Amino acid sequence: MNVASANRAAAAALFDALYAGGVRHVCISPGSRSTPLVLAVASQSRFRCWVITDERSSAYFALGLARATGDAVAVITTSGTAVANLVPAASEAMRARVPLVFVTADRPRETRDSGAPQTIAQAGALFSHVRFQADLVTPFAGQADLTRYYRAVAARALAVARGIEPGPVHLNVPLREPLLDERDLQGSPERERAVSEAVAHVRVERGELGLGEALAGELAEQLSR
Repeated sequence: MNVASANRAAAAALFDALYAGGVRHVCISPGSRSTPLVLAVASQSRFRCWVITDERSSAYFALGLARATGDAVAVITTSGTAVANLVPAASEAMRARVPLVFVTADRPRETRDSGAPQTIAQAGALFSHVRFQADLVTPFAGQADLTRYYRAVAARALAVARGIEPGPVHLNVPLREPLLDERDLQGSPERERAVSEAVAHVRVERGELGLGEALAGELAEQLSR
């Protein structure tokens, strides 16, 4: 297993656990570092994906969506200051007891405190605003029990998010390059067809900026159609 494959396997295991626990909606603020995470949900039709480029808007939209559906909602962001934009919605969700699962891509641990771009102390960035946080192990080639570990941590986080005192949780996922194996995107006609079908399966909805509580009623009506 090479690094790109390890990234893909870890991301797939994480979202397998979230799906098994009842997560059906994923709000995505895309960026290069989060590519393996996005592909983990984009490659299958079982998740309903909402692509919202602004992280603050995405987090608030997820808050409204969780209120409307009564289910935990996942939020994917890239690394760096993108994570700081989650704080307002996380703080509101904490006090309103709304289950959200923030899944943030990060640079590898060896790049921290080294002046690397798009790198902040994001592992604890939401510390005061979540009920559980985990800085996961960076996937690497040849790592044993990788998927079991990622599933276990994701399942534990979701159990807390939906527990006696529901609220937001934070999973920080350090990812090392190459993030994507180019062989997955080129080669045989069968492979290219599979990638095209995966992209076609993504249901992209246009989100709106607004307070979570204000969005709840409108979303409930929309989702019931």
